[in-house]
Amino acid sequence: MRYREAPLFDAEVIEYAWMRSKGKCECTDQKHRHPDPCNSSLVRANRRALGRGEWDAVARIPFRRGGEDIAPNCIIMCYTCARKVEEELVKTTVAEEEMESKILTLKKDPQAKPKKKKWWGLF
Repeated sequence: MRYREAPLFDAEVIEYAWMRSKGKCECTDQKHRHPDPCNSSLVRANRRALGRGEWDAVARIPFRRGGEDIAPNCIIMCYTCARKVEEELVKTTVAEEEMESKILTLKKDPQAKPKKKKWWGLF
């Protein structure tokens, strides 16, 4: 697999979502700078494969955040949009983990202050 290691949707859910999408990318994220929706043409056989019309089924609400394996949570996206969504999710997850770590540190030692970086450590 070229990108993302995530739980898979059931084949039945993906089939329903594929029929709903009519073989077009369903991404509506304005940050991706494409028409709303993207509407890139996809090839049924190119799910998670190289080539023209490559695509994947993406969870509207990620599984790790309580998303379910149901058709309304399954969005069919072209590879470009799916990759961007996954990158955004990874950035958000990393930021959340860092914040959680800081909160746990403060709970252990409420008097702890964040260490200031020395000016020479910035270069």
